[in-house]
Amino acid sequence: MDDETQTHAENEASTLDQATHNEMLVLYEETANSIRFRKRMQWITLGGTLSLIFALLFIGIAFQTWGFIIRVIIVGAIMLTTLAFYAMILFQVGQNTERSKLRLIATRMSSLFRDVRNLTSPQEAAFFRYTLLVFMSITLIASCALVVVLLNRFI
Repeated sequence: MDDETQTHAENEASTLDQATHNEMLVLYEETANSIRFRKRMQWITLGGTLSLIFALLFIGIAFQTWGFIIRVIIVGAIMLTTLAFYAMILFQVGQNTERSKLRLIATRMSSLFRDVRNLTSPQEAAFFRYTLLVFMSITLIASCALVVVLLNRFI
């Protein structure tokens, strides 16, 4: 018996009836799409915030003789960074909630489905996710710090 035949012989089919199985597949797809949407929103939040922060920097440089405007821009950059960081954390928490749905749905699917899904270890996936979140956070904080340092000299 070759490996392919052995794999098919060992596959345990889902115990769900066909209608419930189809519902679970639709729910699985919707949940995966929700995770992708939240990931995309994290990157859009990062990109949009960086654009706004650098726009504030250029406005501050243009109005460098107006000390009050510089102070407002610095406070605005700090507030913007804080809000973006908070939003990215919320998107991450939402992704984790959706992943728990995927894990529950996977327990009801065939053994082959679970085997393929488990090719990436949960620890490896979590490491990758949180490394990206740390990278995003450092990028936000560094850009805000750059604005503060560069504009602080005009006060």
